Amino acid sequence: MASAHGIFVDADIAAPMIGDGEGLLMDWRRGNGASSQEPPSFLYAMPLGDGTVVFEETSLGLCGGMPQHELRRRTVNRLAAHGIRLNGDERCEAAHYPLVEPPPKPGAGRVVGYGARGGMMNPATGYSVADSLALADTAVTALQQGEDPIAALWPWQARLVYWMRVRGLWGLGRLTTEQSIAAFDSFFTATPRGQRAVLSTRDDYATLAALLVRTVAHTWPFHWRFDFVGWTHRNRWTDYTFNLPARTQQSHPGASATP
Repeated sequence: MASAHGIFVDADIAAPMIGDGEGLLMDWRRGNGASSQEPPSFLYAMPLGDGTVVFEETSLGLCGGMPQHELRRRTVNRLAAHGIRLNGDERCEAAHYPLVEPPPKPGAGRVVGYGARGGMMNPATGYSVADSLALADTAVTALQQGEDPIAALWPWQARLVYWMRVRGLWGLGRLTTEQSIAAFDSFFTATPRGQRAVLSTRDDYATLAALLVRTVAHTWPFHWRFDFVGWTHRNRWTDYTFNLPARTQQSHPGASATP
């Protein structure tokens, strides 16, 4: 699952953390109030051009996703750590959606799923718009020629890349914060072609396989590598229970939530 909670803050208030022309893609720094014994999340922040900045705490690959109250708590904590105080009236948004929508099976004569509903959402990023637009001509041409559009959209190379991306997502979903940082540190030192194999290229299975192996091989300490491939801690966060929202805890004083 992908889960996120965004808070829209006036640019002048956000200035201590995000200045003009700046943004954050993945902020893994401490400050969101989560310990190393809790599922990881990172912050995405971007000026929107309308005088506001969106700060969005994000969780990727966690089975069942991360609840909104926990993501909001982490976002508020991050902002407070940079001296940004909220008044509670800020506009916010919530996102919670599956990252895995398998490609459809070949077969003509039926409704064909397209875009995010047709397997075009990248399990590694949650993005689907670029692929959906880029492949529109392929789908239309196949229909015009009386061919199966699914076969045209999903050659075996693309299906293999999708399969590997899903396995990478599952691996990410069992990591700690420190291990996640190590994984992304390795990714951002990869070649542009290697990064594209994860983010956008649909059929470069050899490069994607090499990058996944490289990520594991460059992980340190050594024993973390077993977590990446699922030999240990395969279900690390599966049964994790998040604390209830503060208001709910007050109404249920006997309630407790521990991992």
